[in-house]
Amino acid sequence: MTKQVSSGSVNIKLLILTLLVVSGLLTAALKRITIDFDILKSLPDTNKVVADAKYIFTHHPFQDRVIIDLSSSVVNLNHLVEKAKSLEKTLIESGLFSEVGFKDREKLVPVLISHVTENLPYLFSSEELENEVNPLLLPRNIELQFQQIFQQLAGMEGMGQSELIAADPLSLRNLVLKRLSGLNPVQGIDFYQGFPVSPNKRHILIVATPKESGTNTAASREIKQLIDSISQSLNKQTNDANSFKITSAGAYRAALDNETIVRRDTQRAIIFATIGISLLLLLSFPRPYIGILSLVPALVGTIAAFFICSFLQSSVSILAIGFGGAIISITVDHSIAYLLFIDRPEKVYVRKAAEEVRAIGLVAVLTTVGAFLMLNFSGFSILAQIGRFAALGIACSFIFVHTVFPKLIPVIPAAKKKTAPRLLQVVTGLSKIRHPALPIAIAAFAVVMSFFATPRFNVDLRQMNTVSQETLDAEKSLMDTWGNISTKIHLLIEAGSLPELQLYSDLLSEEITKAVQQNTLKEAFTPSALYPGAKKAESNFKAWRAFWTPERITALKLNMNKQAQQLGFTADAFQTFFNNLETTTFKQPDIPRELFQLLNIRFEMKEGKWLMFVTMTPGFLFDSQELKQSLSDQFDMRLFDPDLFSAELGQLLSYTFLKMLLIIGIAVVCLIFLFFLDWKLILISLIPVLFSMVCTIGTLNLLKHPLDIPGLMLAIIVVGMGIDYSLFMIRSYQRYGDEAHPFHSLVRMAILLAAVSTIVGFGVLVSADHYLLHSAGLVSLLGIGYALIGAFFLLPPLLRWRFINTHAVIKGKTRLQRTISRFSQVEAFPRMFARFKIKLDPMFKEIDKILDNPSRVVDIGCGYGVPAAWILDKYPYAKFFGLDPDPERVRIAGKILGKSGIVKQGFSPDIPETDGQVDTAMMLDMLHYLDDNDLYRAFGNVYSILGNEGKLIIRVTLPLKVPTPWYRRIESMQIKMRNGSCYYRPLGEILHALQECGYTDIFHQPSGKDREEIWISARVKRK
Repeated sequence: MTKQVSSGSVNIKLLILTLLVVSGLLTAALKRITIDFDILKSLPDTNKVVADAKYIFTHHPFQDRVIIDLSSSVVNLNHLVEKAKSLEKTLIESGLFSEVGFKDREKLVPVLISHVTENLPYLFSSEELENEVNPLLLPRNIELQFQQIFQQLAGMEGMGQSELIAADPLSLRNLVLKRLSGLNPVQGIDFYQGFPVSPNKRHILIVATPKESGTNTAASREIKQLIDSISQSLNKQTNDANSFKITSAGAYRAALDNETIVRRDTQRAIIFATIGISLLLLLSFPRPYIGILSLVPALVGTIAAFFICSFLQSSVSILAIGFGGAIISITVDHSIAYLLFIDRPEKVYVRKAAEEVRAIGLVAVLTTVGAFLMLNFSGFSILAQIGRFAALGIACSFIFVHTVFPKLIPVIPAAKKKTAPRLLQVVTGLSKIRHPALPIAIAAFAVVMSFFATPRFNVDLRQMNTVSQETLDAEKSLMDTWGNISTKIHLLIEAGSLPELQLYSDLLSEEITKAVQQNTLKEAFTPSALYPGAKKAESNFKAWRAFWTPERITALKLNMNKQAQQLGFTADAFQTFFNNLETTTFKQPDIPRELFQLLNIRFEMKEGKWLMFVTMTPGFLFDSQELKQSLSDQFDMRLFDPDLFSAELGQLLSYTFLKMLLIIGIAVVCLIFLFFLDWKLILISLIPVLFSMVCTIGTLNLLKHPLDIPGLMLAIIVVGMGIDYSLFMIRSYQRYGDEAHPFHSLVRMAILLAAVSTIVGFGVLVSADHYLLHSAGLVSLLGIGYALIGAFFLLPPLLRWRFINTHAVIKGKTRLQRTISRFSQVEAFPRMFARFKIKLDPMFKEIDKILDNPSRVVDIGCGYGVPAAWILDKYPYAKFFGLDPDPERVRIAGKILGKSGIVKQGFSPDIPETDGQVDTAMMLDMLHYLDDNDLYRAFGNVYSILGNEGKLIIRVTLPLKVPTPWYRRIESMQIKMRNGSCYYRPLGEILHALQECGYTDIFHQPSGKDREEIWISARVKRK
């Protein structure tokens, strides 16, 4: 069922089916694939430093925690604590958090104190015993210690402390417990009723661990709503002048901000890109609605690509989705060129227009698809996703244009508006600007920009996540109050078992001790301080036994008994302590499971590994490479140092950029070479690309916008897409030659619209709030803009020199060289075909012996005009009339023969119009395409146009050889692909047909040596 539209038609059934299929693909894709908001996942695993940082970010227990600062306008700790307790209660009751505040840690303090007191013999090295414990044994220090004990027992804080004092009257436990300070998320703070309190006593810090990952935006949204609700109701029940404020930060805010900002940017990009491109198309076509149709293949291609990607990956980055508008602008390029060839003043058969556009744009599509696919080798998952998405979108759009679209609308009626659109007139006018000053000025600009075109890279990891100003203000407020924790060094150690992990902890503890002494580290806590491994525990126990000699114990007892009697203690009050000093039984203490979280130890079930996280404060002489080298030889470890990470990421970006540029450059050059097989054209095609690359990098540096991760796309945008404009322009000159050809203006128009539509798509991203999208938009905008300038103003002078009228210049010392030079301006295939045809086919060595000084020649089945070009070299004044069914061969043969021939499309037995009789007719290697009826008609029609004594020259294949020669196999395969048939005949049948048609002087001879072809010549003799 079709609906008539003037003389055109729309296949309604196919249109409805297309809409249903596309809608189904989009629905299925949305159900199959999830959107990933974790930008850090894009970091590659190829670089050890970057991979370690990524791994630590993923596994660190502090990564997802929510940091809440509760502040009051006045100093009133009791009131502030009351509000903090209420806040913690609300957080716990919400069910969103697995742990809130430091209460759980407070519950573990008695466990730790008991453990330390009971296991003192295992917790001191010989150096620590001499440097820290020995000074406490001085009589004056013992006296001071007992005075403190008396004060504790007399006060409230001494309740329930008698057993602890009896087991450790010298408070040796405090020497061990002070090592726990390295576990505090913020150093140098005090605790009040279990809450960290800022130095000005107006802030309390609350840390909460969500049950879900911080990158889970659904859970993050619930957390934000809860905190906002608490913040709004915080001061409602407060009657005094004291006001309270909540400031929160954490991964949940970054995830939500990224989602919100990218969603907003994506929607805005798609909407404005679609509107902008639509307006552009409305102004560019005689019938605006046809221009709008170019969005259909682009949208279909984008949706189909999204559907295919859902099978290639389980999730897609939100940034890849953010490129939706830009990808639509890329995929619309080929559709624009296609529809420009359709919207004509005359009736157009869509399939014919599709063939014309495919001939010009195929190489451009392949280079763009190939360039985007190269992003899979970048090592960055986001870029790989964008590459697959864009490449598939372009490919699917191209396939839709050349398969479905011609069937949707097979015929387009002639446009009523005969005048060209204003924009097309402008483009035509630009092509007439030929003043040499313009390309010279543009080239001079490129030379100037080359002095600024040194690639510089931005390695600020924070800019990968774009957050709102509110989040930035919250982070700054927390930093001002509690200090900057971003300068910490994070270390991750992996082990196959807990004892092995304790051993590594011991080794790390020794290295940390050395580093602190050398001022390369300030402080760090390892579980070894409380739970040493077997080897260290045994070493410490031996040191304990060696330290507590009988003489030292006796002296200590005398001093302690003296102080104890004065304060009223019994003689055996500290017997437990002395028993501990004299113990001879070794028993390594085990780490209780409830302390794993406090000590930053965890077991990964999926990986079957024990993990230990250590946070270190760098010293003045800190060198992460040196620390990493000293530790990596001893155990498996991963290190995150912000400075080292930035340096490595910068090197990685630089290396990746150069690698991508090299890979894409080589791939594109190889692809162009296969299509052109002409080094001059390759160099010409690269000029706009080089111009764009130099000017883009130079402009970015002048704008103080260094290259970053999106900047890696510069190689793709400029080399992969920018070269499309060169290829379109070159193919236009190569195919149409004369700039006055109407299709030449259409190609220029297609280039302009493709570039401007892409500029619109990426230009919208420049206004994006998300840094990465903004950066990608800016880089792409400059790259495409400069590539367009290069294609429009640098290429035409070179292409005029290369193509215009050069067919008249025939160069070469030999006949072969001169004949092949006629093909130098056409496509690679007919050029190579002519070269190898002349070299390999014996026809060209033999045909001169059969010709009789021809002056007017009919060539039926002339192909690319190779035999005619060969004959013209010897008989330059001959006039050829060619006929061939293939329009491409007709076009090429017409260019090759120039003014020496007229070539028309047609099928034998028809013959070309000759405007009189001819003296020679050629039917070379084409009789097997004719059935018996057409054969007789062809001989008769040729007879009618040959003058008296005119000569018919035939070469025909007689398939006698077994097995079939390779050249006949290839031809048979081509005929079958075109659904044709072969009619090979015995020589006798052909000779008989010639006689029946009136030919005389029939002569035949073999062609070449040991081949199946045979020459036949015959004359026309009229009375």
